[in-house]
Amino acid sequence: MGLAELLAALEDDAQDEIARLERDTAAQASKLVADAELQARVLHSQPVEAAEARAAAETVVLLSGARLEALRIRRGAREVAFRAILDDLRDRLAGFRDDPRYPRVLGALVRESLAALPAATTLRVDPRDAAIATGVLRELRRDDLAVEACLDTCGGVELASADARLVRNTLEERLENARPDLRLRLAAAAARAAAST
Repeated sequence: MGLAELLAALEDDAQDEIARLERDTAAQASKLVADAELQARVLHSQPVEAAEARAAAETVVLLSGARLEALRIRRGAREVAFRAILDDLRDRLAGFRDDPRYPRVLGALVRESLAALPAATTLRVDPRDAAIATGVLRELRRDDLAVEACLDTCGGVELASADARLVRNTLEERLENARPDLRLRLAAAAARAAAST
């Protein structure tokens, strides 16, 4: 299972949580607005013009406060969901090496890295990946690369060249690089959930 598939699965899992948080947020915001409107109606029914003006001003303040609170709650819910997604992804990545598809993923990461740095002289991997990486290099006829089993990673590789260029292509690095896209996807999913309620 590639990172894109993991992200898609996690996005699906997060949709229900996001929808629930959005419903809770909307309910809290609606209650705040309803309370503010009730107070405004009570104040508006008073015959004194000063009371009407004060009620109108308080209504504006209460509605603004309710809207701001709803936005704050919604942002907080999205941040909690985003952190939960990242935590879940990290947990999945930590166990991904046991997945039968992992050798193919590692091979793809080696190939991708070599395409980015064909002049590499050293391939660094986690000690648990040394045999797979050696097999991939053999398959690619790249016996010119030294394999160093020195990384501590959930998976992936690091290539180094003699002139100190470096390509780091680990699962953790890819997750970190995907954070902005994940945040955008979560925001889009939340917007879809809000539009459908």
